[in-house]
Amino acid sequence: MASLAALAGDMAAGAVSHLLILGGNPGYDAPADLEFAGLMRRVPVSIHIGLHQDETAAAAGWHLPRRHALESWGDSRAFDGTAGVRQPGATPLSGALGDEEALARFLGADTQDGHEIVRAHWRNRLGVEDFDPAWRAILADGVVPDTAAPALDVALRSDWGQPGPGVAQTGLSVVFAPDPSVWDGRYANNGWLQELPRPLTKIVWDNAALIAPATAAALGLKTGDIARFSAAGRTLQAPVRLTPGHAPDTVTLPLGYGRRAAGSLGTGVGFDAYALRGSDAPWVATGVEIVRTGGEHAFVTTQDHHGMEGREIVRVVAPGAAVEPDPGAPHPSFYPDYAYESLPEKYLHVFSGL
Repeated sequence: MASLAALAGDMAAGAVSHLLILGGNPGYDAPADLEFAGLMRRVPVSIHIGLHQDETAAAAGWHLPRRHALESWGDSRAFDGTAGVRQPGATPLSGALGDEEALARFLGADTQDGHEIVRAHWRNRLGVEDFDPAWRAILADGVVPDTAAPALDVALRSDWGQPGPGVAQTGLSVVFAPDPSVWDGRYANNGWLQELPRPLTKIVWDNAALIAPATAAALGLKTGDIARFSAAGRTLQAPVRLTPGHAPDTVTLPLGYGRRAAGSLGTGVGFDAYALRGSDAPWVATGVEIVRTGGEHAFVTTQDHHGMEGREIVRVVAPGAAVEPDPGAPHPSFYPDYAYESLPEKYLHVFSGL
């Protein structure tokens, strides 16, 4: 985040003449206070290489198609440092460039073929005399031998259990969290993921500001109310969803929605929680003011939380009192009622008890 903020500062000062963005979408998901998309338009030469014509592509002077990882050669490292060679699983569908090929062109490398770039790198890195058998073994195994990072001997600091310095806090807190399905917004145009019900809320094709029922009651909010969130000079309007079990005095704002250039399925769905996000604290905003706007929003859900369709979970009857009919709403049906008068008398008592 510090380097991203430094880049934004340099762009604002006019100190950036050429900007290359390889993947990513900072024009959408950079913190709002950086105003990244607007600053990109000040750069004389800006190039975005990506899989989609997204918000960053719209702000860049040039957008180049990016070859998918499954179509290109490359390498990567596992969590323990072990290097592996990525081989294409499919023939490239277009003339797009892989990451290695794009960088090779900008750097003026001798070769610009992805296979040759990766092969030449490991030839120089391994430094073995007979490279071809070693290369074939790497491709067969998928990993480069003896490339794991050495284990470190670490120990806890002596003051690890001491509480940190107190932070003065007023108002409510907002926690920013990636959406369980569309994540940070990169999968917003995937209809299958949009249809996937979210945990707890079961919301589909939408996001909501999640809030504890007790906190919502104190603010005069109910599910579907549109609230205005204000923090550090930034504002956001979002519908709230009461979520039993949520921490009090805290609101969760899922990221990944409110896309402006996500494609035919993801554009314009939900609200953009990045609008309230700051670079100084990208995951938590404190001292947030929440006000009900008077507007309302209807969520699409596959099932309400513990919904009983108007019926009581437990009906209580005083001793000796008559049992009143169920006050719940009638159960709608696609089929008309059917009279069973023609049934033999011995069967009538069975149906009358249903």
